[in-house]
Amino acid sequence: MMFNIDTMVAMPYRRYLVQVELAYLPMQKSSARLHEANSQFGRPYGIAIGRPQSLKFLNKNKKSWIRYHLGASQIGMPCKRALWFSLHWCDIPSSSTDGRLLRLFETGKLEEDRMLTNLRDIGVIIDTTQRYLHDAEYPMISGSCDGIAHGFSDYPDEHVLLEFKTSNTKSFKALKEKGVKEEKYQHYVQINLYLLWSGLKRALYLVTCKETDELYAEWVEFDADVANAELAKAKEILSSQKLPARCETAKSEASMPCRFCDYKGICWSK
Repeated sequence: MMFNIDTMVAMPYRRYLVQVELAYLPMQKSSARLHEANSQFGRPYGIAIGRPQSLKFLNKNKKSWIRYHLGASQIGMPCKRALWFSLHWCDIPSSSTDGRLLRLFETGKLEEDRMLTNLRDIGVIIDTTQRYLHDAEYPMISGSCDGIAHGFSDYPDEHVLLEFKTSNTKSFKALKEKGVKEEKYQHYVQINLYLLWSGLKRALYLVTCKETDELYAEWVEFDADVANAELAKAKEILSSQKLPARCETAKSEASMPCRFCDYKGICWSK
């Protein structure tokens, strides 16, 4: 039986709309049809449909994964090798071609605007958003904090850094129990690098649970030891021409933290 579809699909960036007719075909044939459709419509985004339950977004813009810096949001990762792979563009991360993840990242961006509105509604003054920060010695080590603000009742005369995140229910529960340093160390490192570069004393770490809309807020005081140690790690990776060893906890491609790593394929290949 044929399964025909004629649909208008809004891709992760709404300006890209593609209308494609695809039949009930094996995925590889549908992908060929998708390529043909993208060529015809001149769009970098489209959908590939095999079996109805296999609807899958594909990002055809391969350059979206290229980064020209070592981001503060990455540096807290436990594996130096993964950071080195990312910095040297050794593979296309699966997260850059998986439409579900692209939409997930977009959800986080949309939530940032909502959080800013929530803060303004309680009287907080937003000084700036998406403030670009970098290391003075190695400008390639950089990132953008979500904002800087003042007017909080806890610190009325102080400007503080803002960092926003979204979370699923399981992770959100653990975050409330353990705090950002223990449960989300990578976020903790990111915040402290921003504090180091900005000269600010503290940050508001604000997280939304995507399933319930519950908010978690935590004041993060500047931790100079963590910031300097992780910055030294980043500089080592940036300067190294040699592939670092895997992290000590890596036992196999299926073990943590390798299981969800974008580079496990080339890292564990023979």
